[in-house]
Formats: sequence, structure tokens, C-alpha cells
Amino acid sequence: MRIWFSTIGLLCAMALCVAEAGTFLGVSHSKDSDIRAVVDSTDIINDVADGKNGRKLISVAAPNSSNNKIANPGFEDGTLNPWYANSANMTVLLDSTQAHSGARSVLCKDRTADWMAVQQDITALVVPNETYRFSCWAKLKNSASDVVKMTLKIVDDDGPHWKAIETTANDGAWTFVDGEMNVDVTGVMAGVYLFMMGPASGVEYWIDDVSVVSLSSNPPTPSLRWWIVLVWSITLTWVGPHLSVWD
Repeated sequence: MRIWFSTIGLLCAMALCVAEAGTFLGVSHSKDSDIRAVVDSTDIINDVADGKNGRKLISVAAPNSSNNKIANPGFEDGTLNPWYANSANMTVLLDSTQAHSGARSVLCKDRTADWMAVQQDITALVVPNETYRFSCWAKLKNSASDVVKMTLKIVDDDGPHWKAIETTANDGAWTFVDGEMNVDVTGVMAGVYLFMMGPASGVEYWIDDVSVVSLSSNPPTPSLRWWIVLVWSITLTWVGPHLSVWD
């Protein structure tokens, strides 16, 4: 009986770790770099995906949270605000025919250069010289394969400079784009702009579930459920075997 209750305690502790993993880990990758647990635009782990073909392997609901710095990250507000086209010579519009999650995405079209994209001013949302994890989902409309780049334009005392993370997207499935970038600033940070560019001129594409999460943020406070299950697990694992009532 003692062994039985110790086993229950250990199983509860394992279940607790699984249930609360999203709270403390954010985005986690398996040893196979092509399989990843994905945090969506609301910082919820919403699926485990095969990075090679965008195939959703399993859906997982996890607790938490509000760590995403981006406003209107999944374009579900019914407006583009505060997103906008970074060129007057292209079009960005809400599209309810395609969505990685929710009911909408944004379509980028009428592009005559690879840098033309949907953009958001995130100057007030980020801290100079802090590192963030950037991610989004992308899908091409009229090209079988092309590169998509999550790009930062940072303006400081040295003028503008750019940095990007990129991956190859396709027209058959949503592709996950993610990576870490530091908002490196010299002197005063005058502006920071995030945009998803890259496909060649004339290529149309959708963007959805954009996320920017600080890697310097403190982890959220464990929930009451977390503490209750933790105490119960410790009790069953360590105290139970020493109680004479189980003899």
C-alpha cells in the first residue's frame, strides 16, 4: 500500500509538470528540431507541429497568459489596427478564407518589391538591448515556395539597421517562423518596427498569430492548482509510506 501511494504521488507530480509546462517553458523544442510545441498568439500552447510540412500532430491546451507584446496578433479584432502596409504601393487586408487559428489572417498582395509587407510599430512595446523570441505563421498564395522573413527595423543614434529570422514557406500548409533577436540599440531608441517580408515581387501571402515574447521576463506566478497538486504529491510520495495506518 505504501508503494501504491508513493507511485500515485510521483504520477501526480509528473502530471503537474505536463499541465503547467506551458506556464514556465513558453516555446519548447524537442530533440528532433523539426517537431515543436507551438505557442500561439495568446501565449497558449496550441499545437505540436511537424516543422517540415506544417502538419499539426496534436492539440494541447495550457494555462496562461499575457506575455505576447504584439497588439492584435491574430487579426481577430475585426480591423487591421495597429498593423499597416509599409508601402503605399501594396495592399494588406483581413482575410477570413485563411487562418492558422481563429477566423482571420492578413493577406499581403500587390507587392512590387520583396520588402513590402504588413508592419507594426513596436517601439513602445520593447526594451532596448533586450532579447525576444519572435514567431508567426505564414502561407503563400500564388507561389509553391519562397522565403518569409520576420524583420526588425531598429532606428537609433546610428540611424536605421535591420535584422531578420527566416524560413521557407509554401502554398500547401502554414509554416512556422520563429527565432530570437536582440533589439540592439546605440544611444536613443527612436523606433522599432516589425514586418514580415521576403517573398519575391508579385507573391501574395498570409500571415497569422504573430508573437513577440521577452526572454528576460520573469516566469508567471504558479497557480493555486499548481500548489495544491504539488503539496498533495509530496504528501503521498514522502509522508504516506511512513504512516502506520498503511501497514
